[in-house]
Amino acid sequence: MIGDFTSVTLVDFNFSAPVTLQEQMQQTQQRLWQNMAHSEMNGVEVIRELGRLRGSQRQPLMPVVFTSMLGMTLEGMTIDQAMSHLFGEPCYVFTQTPQVWLDHQVMESDGELMFSWYCMDNVLEPGARRGDV
Repeated sequence: MIGDFTSVTLVDFNFSAPVTLQEQMQQTQQRLWQNMAHSEMNGVEVIRELGRLRGSQRQPLMPVVFTSMLGMTLEGMTIDQAMSHLFGEPCYVFTQTPQVWLDHQVMESDGELMFSWYCMDNVLEPGARRGDV
């Protein structure tokens, strides 16, 4: 069976509070667990309801998507190993979430951390995608 079995959870961030990075990450993890406990309504349903209540807007309701495939396995293989085993080596991979400024994905491949950013044009400072900022 092949398909999109994504589970969407929304997490809010407040970068205006004067806290350390460690405190910010601890607070984020706490909010993530709290939000995941409210599974009666998933993130897609929340976004639809917000859109219905607010009407159409030019700005995305949730501008950043983070997808983690860390720790995911299939029959004892990491996700990248399983995909290569089932479908062969990928020559090009692309994923995009509509109405999102930055789509960030993280996974492990052959013991190395891999990440990718798909970013709309003119959202980040010039050079930010290369780490020049």
